[in-house]
Amino acid sequence: MLSQLIDHLWQSTLFVGAAWLITLALRKNRAHARYWVWLSASVKFVIPFSLLVWIGTNASWRTASEVAPSEWMAVVDQLSKPFTAPALAADTVITRQAANQSYFLVIALALWACGFLVVALQWLVRWRRVRSFARPAAISQIRPTRGIPVQVISSPALFEPGVFGLFRPVFLLPEGIVQRLNSAQLDVIIAHEMCHVRRMDNLTAAIHMVVEAIFWFHPLVWWLGARLVDERERACDEEVLLGGGDPSVYAEGILNVCKFYLESPLPCVSGVTGSNLKRRIETIMKNRIAHKLNFPKRVALTIAGLAAITVPVVIGITNAPSLRAQSAAAAKVQFEVATVKLSPPPEGGLLNINLGAFQTGRLTFTNVTLSDLVKYAYGLVSDEQLAGPDWIRRTRFDVVAKASPETPRDQLSLMTRELLAQRLHLVLRREQKVLPHLVLLVGNRGAKMPLAKQDAPAPGTQTRGRIVHPSLPMPVLAQLLSRFERQIVVDLTSLEGRFEVNLEWAPDLGLSPADLAGPPSDRPSLFAAVQEQLGLKLESRRSPLEVLVVEQATNVPESN
Repeated sequence: MLSQLIDHLWQSTLFVGAAWLITLALRKNRAHARYWVWLSASVKFVIPFSLLVWIGTNASWRTASEVAPSEWMAVVDQLSKPFTAPALAADTVITRQAANQSYFLVIALALWACGFLVVALQWLVRWRRVRSFARPAAISQIRPTRGIPVQVISSPALFEPGVFGLFRPVFLLPEGIVQRLNSAQLDVIIAHEMCHVRRMDNLTAAIHMVVEAIFWFHPLVWWLGARLVDERERACDEEVLLGGGDPSVYAEGILNVCKFYLESPLPCVSGVTGSNLKRRIETIMKNRIAHKLNFPKRVALTIAGLAAITVPVVIGITNAPSLRAQSAAAAKVQFEVATVKLSPPPEGGLLNINLGAFQTGRLTFTNVTLSDLVKYAYGLVSDEQLAGPDWIRRTRFDVVAKASPETPRDQLSLMTRELLAQRLHLVLRREQKVLPHLVLLVGNRGAKMPLAKQDAPAPGTQTRGRIVHPSLPMPVLAQLLSRFERQIVVDLTSLEGRFEVNLEWAPDLGLSPADLAGPPSDRPSLFAAVQEQLGLKLESRRSPLEVLVVEQATNVPESN
């Protein structure tokens, strides 16, 4: 989640930079165009690109056997690749560094919440203050020009004339303003405020206030807010002057408002004295006619706006064929013939369990639960790595599937996933859960394994109690230990590359010494063997790991 937030922040920052370049290109055009460019940069902060990619991806067909992600901000990465057993064992585990980051994330979230509350409460207090101005107010005899249906009320508060309200705005005028401004000055001030009403500036300002509250820690957001106010006021100034307002009368009216009244405390209450006052007065007095957007610039802005929205969606759509390709690839490695049936009740209460015998092209599961099948298909080693309804560990099935004898064993698990999706309508999702597990670390004296040779021979022996391999990466070693010892083992060695591994240990068979038929093994325990033979060490930990949750499944197999 933290990395996704960082991605969103730098993408939004880059978007603001692009908006700044566009406004430079439009500096000789009217402020109205630049205002909407800045507003789009503000809205970008609340619309992550990953959301648009997600929309594009989910607009296309998805295979039912895909594992549903648990966080929408991670959907792009999750949809771009199938869920495999190696990813579960190595890539999705929160490492020591990630565990430290989780504490940092909690602290950062608490600080963000404090900042959000401070900003939100500040806006709320100011809003209530402005709202109180209208309560003792009376309907004014002054009417806005140009036929705009806005109620004008007179308030005893000493704040500048301004438009208050988002969807049904009212025009607040301070009492006695008629005695302080002449009729010509008052007309241009009212014309300025009616521009805010037509442009719905209060609503767009409120949108940016939400952005400021959420991203209060980002200085660029506050700078962006200043640009919005600046271009908003300049846009209204230009409209007043284009409507026939006299520049000197207009400038004098603004100065008189500044002399007698206070500035509005809220950006979403559109007044007349916002932005850099000196620069505004100079611009008004020069009365230079800003150019409208010509056709090429309109086309360029339209293309840029559409690209900002459609490109991420198209990226998501283009990812969808990879999902279809994965499904097609799975179809090619489907079992030639497969049957999934409910197991008959065991005779005498005894269970005859055969977990995945594969002989002469036939994969057989006898009297197994859906939990057993999912663990095999997804490379899970612990019951705690799978959650779901109780029946997934009670209802038992017999599965017989035929495949080519030359089928690699790693494809058998993929074929089993597809079979479960088709016959039992299995859908999974990912979650995080604190689980006990082992971590594989480099020993105090360093690793003893030699680097693998480039011309390493074919793989050696990998059985329970013995791993001999001429070229093995550490994450795969951790996976093999997990599978053979039925314990979750996570690689934290940070050793890159491949190594010659020669490891022998006495496997934990889960039996007491009295149950062992022969003498005790002279091999060391797994912990001792890893340290003595490889220069590594195993430590017990409890930290968040990724688990699978059965989101959907049926206990009645579909007809074979």
